[in-house]
Amino acid sequence: DIRNNSAWNQRYFVIAHTTGFKDDIIERELDYVEKRIESCPDNESSWNYLRGIARFRSTNLNDQRIWKFCQNLYENHFLKDDFNNRQWKFLLGYMIELLIDDDQEEKRNENKKMITDLGEKLALQIDPIRKKYWRYIQEQYATE
Repeated sequence: DIRNNSAWNQRYFVIAHTTGFKDDIIERELDYVEKRIESCPDNESSWNYLRGIARFRSTNLNDQRIWKFCQNLYENHFLKDDFNNRQWKFLLGYMIELLIDDDQEEKRNENKKMITDLGEKLALQIDPIRKKYWRYIQEQYATE
């Protein structure tokens, strides 16, 4: 079951205690989780799994493959999905995390603007129940 958080935890546990997160295993798991996210983007468990395996891929969460995957979902699905935007809250939240974690000086202003824009979408449209949280994130990272 794609929504079963325990199944995602078990998958992570088995890999961590058998083969380990070697490069080929990480690539396989990225392929797997990306397909699952595409089929069910409002499943927090698969996004958490992506976060977990991303840590083994590089020290910086903003891995180019992962960023391109998120950007593709944003441009080709979120921006075109006027009727069901709320299913994309985990995508936008994760994109904010990646932008916060990006330490490239030359992209700092661009990243701040995007954090503000994504935070605004989350606060007002997609995840208004956590409006204060998204405002806090905007204040902390987009204005420094």
